[in-house]
Amino acid sequence: MPKLADKTVRVGNLVAEPSQIRFGGITCAYLPDGAPVVLPLIVVNGAMDGPVLMLSGAMHGLELIGTEVIRQVTREVVKPADLRGAIIAAPVLNPFAFHARSMTTPQDQLNINYVFPGGPDQSLSRRLADLILKELISRADYELDLHSNMTPSIPFTILHYAADEAVGAESRRMAEAVGFTLVDETEKLPGQNPSWMMDWILAAGKPALVVELIDSRRINPVAARAGVRAVLNVMKLLGLLEGKIEPQVELPVLNGLCSRTEVTATRGGLVHLRKEAGDPVAKGEVLAMLYDAYGDLAEEVRSPVDGFVLAYPLRETQAAGTGTDVVFLVYPRDSR
Repeated sequence: MPKLADKTVRVGNLVAEPSQIRFGGITCAYLPDGAPVVLPLIVVNGAMDGPVLMLSGAMHGLELIGTEVIRQVTREVVKPADLRGAIIAAPVLNPFAFHARSMTTPQDQLNINYVFPGGPDQSLSRRLADLILKELISRADYELDLHSNMTPSIPFTILHYAADEAVGAESRRMAEAVGFTLVDETEKLPGQNPSWMMDWILAAGKPALVVELIDSRRINPVAARAGVRAVLNVMKLLGLLEGKIEPQVELPVLNGLCSRTEVTATRGGLVHLRKEAGDPVAKGEVLAMLYDAYGDLAEEVRSPVDGFVLAYPLRETQAAGTGTDVVFLVYPRDSR
């Protein structure tokens, strides 16, 4: 018989006893008129003992699907009576960006993902990063950070470097349970990305990964189902839930460990796509064509590798200028 939970979970103003679900938050700042800004939290404390999994969504305010996945997992699917351990969920990790429908915190124009560990006496984004590490991450054993790309794209997970081999191995097991295309970025050492949230979580000895779903700005039912399935698969792997891991069957999945590269525009214009997300591409093949305001062909964007189209990350409009990311590609690791 599983051991009954005897741990009270306390986060912010929430106190969840075993078999309880609680809703609340942490006041993370005040607006100029004195109104408080709250980082929303949901805690589901299971009836049985087990690990603590943190779920985060909407680090970037345009990426709504993670918030919806957390809603479905905590309100519709997972019941405290069936749960071994606890879930700490932050459905809107950056409320400032969420309110502004922005990728960045409007008050300081910073992407919170790149300012960790932050500090209590710094700019707003850095204060929020400090709070996330101290008040949320510190209370979890594992973490799933839910993001989304613009359509067209396919879902994928990102593995970051972990100095502790056991932490890295467990993170990879989590990624394999998610069931999406697996992008390996473990060769990017922390010194190359010293401010990413994921690097600080892994450095703290907590297995974790980034899950990239599809269709930023919208609640895509297929993406939501895939995201819920991904979270439940990880929970089953870690022992928080019983049941078999289910394959991802509704969206394309590329097998094997992949590396990722970005292809940017040199010129500028309207972007006409020549491939679908998930399509195979050959080195030198045209991925997109850019037409300027006069209707002239300004550039053919070509693939630098043999691989597959992961996403067209055009966030604002289907136009690009010099240096804009036009295509994300993946290719089998060590094949380049």
